[in-house]
Amino acid sequence: MDFDGQAVTERVFKVAEAMELKDVTLAKELGVAKQNMPKFKSNTSGFPTWRVVNFLKKHREINSEWVLFGEGNMFGKPAKQKMTMTETGKMVFTTETTDIKAEVEEIKRLKAILEEKEQKIEMQRDIIESQKQTIMNQDSYIKKLLDKL
Repeated sequence: MDFDGQAVTERVFKVAEAMELKDVTLAKELGVAKQNMPKFKSNTSGFPTWRVVNFLKKHREINSEWVLFGEGNMFGKPAKQKMTMTETGKMVFTTETTDIKAEVEEIKRLKAILEEKEQKIEMQRDIIESQKQTIMNQDSYIKKLLDKL
């Protein structure tokens, strides 16, 4: 992995575009003067690395390996490497990545299920309340009948 400050700056702008951050907002989040943004955009000067790292700390959804080294996906957690040994004794590295879009879709699916369950619970509460009222009315009617006897 080679570090290229100008490429990092380009990737930061790509992230900002994907996140729909305006230059003013990006400048503020990076802690740089908004007047210097054209200089950074024209790539005559790269963002200071420590400012990029602080930006990445604020936005954990951004894959820092992608921003800093151009590896992996723009969003999602950095890849985790697992070392395993084959039957022949050879060491193999496998990469595990997190697909943030898939996780978001799963959260949306679970949220829809939860909302459906909450609606069913609310309907059951309404039914119980209605039955409770019916029982109270019947109880009142029975008391009136008993009073007449």
